[in-house]
Amino acid sequence: TYVTPMTRTVMDTALMLQAMAGPHPSDPWSIGIEPQDYLAAARAEGIPVSFALAIARTESGFRSHSISSTGAMGVMQLMPATASRHGVIDPFDPQDNARGAARYLRTLWDRYRGDKRRVAAAYNAGEGRVPRRGQLRVPSSTLGYAAQVVKLDRLKHLHPIDALSEPLVISADAR
Repeated sequence: TYVTPMTRTVMDTALMLQAMAGPHPSDPWSIGIEPQDYLAAARAEGIPVSFALAIARTESGFRSHSISSTGAMGVMQLMPATASRHGVIDPFDPQDNARGAARYLRTLWDRYRGDKRRVAAAYNAGEGRVPRRGQLRVPSSTLGYAAQVVKLDRLKHLHPIDALSEPLVISADAR
């Protein structure tokens, strides 16, 4: 079956909303992830919530016990050294992981002056591999990753994440 770009956007939005609505009882890998974890962490660091959610969605699909082949851990897939540098004690605790990742995103946000594409690329490839200006010469997988994050971040116009408050309520107007 062919999936149109609009269908893909709707599917991605549905997945983000489903993940934000809380864990599915039959999915043991998504326990304990609450949207307020991202809201509080991102807002505390001045990072757009939609951007933090786009990173989480792209990194782990909101799975709190996810471990990558390179050793990145948790919802936001923090490498052990990055987690330690940003005060994360338990990378599998969604709140701790979200707070540490938000601190790291703040560092990248400042370094790249809010350039979401570069921030996402640096989050994926490492800040030392992404230039502050000029042409973005990184592996094609990193370019694809950055494009995916920016695309998901743009979905916020379909569901105003930054306007949400506890408890999570999605109005009929947001659809």
